[in-house]
Amino acid sequence: MNYKADLPGGQKLLIAQEEGQTRISLQSDGDGHQRQASSFSTGAWKQSPTLFKSAKGAVLQIEAEQGQFFFQLEDNAIHRLNDAPATKEAHTLPLQKASDGDVEQPTFKAMEPMEPMKPLQSMKPSN
Repeated sequence: MNYKADLPGGQKLLIAQEEGQTRISLQSDGDGHQRQASSFSTGAWKQSPTLFKSAKGAVLQIEAEQGQFFFQLEDNAIHRLNDAPATKEAHTLPLQKASDGDVEQPTFKAMEPMEPMKPLQSMKPSN
């Protein structure tokens, strides 16, 4: 399942879960058009992610097979938090379901084969 959201400050959040990996992408609108993406091994989600507004941007909460995960989303950066932040009275931000076309998958170009090394010339004894 994929989700998307508009964050405070004009950033767009895209979240995808596939084969135990959670991929989080931030994209800035405007002239800079910056994009940050990170992938985390979380296991399958137990429920839909929750997004909270924070003083520094937003906090993403994911309940998954491997535990509970929190990510700070701010200034086009994604930081995994070691401890759960205070979200009891935090304002939740809406997440919308996203299609596979909304969430860009990483593309990797296969490496070209290397040319074999030339044989070394035998060394002549020094006098």
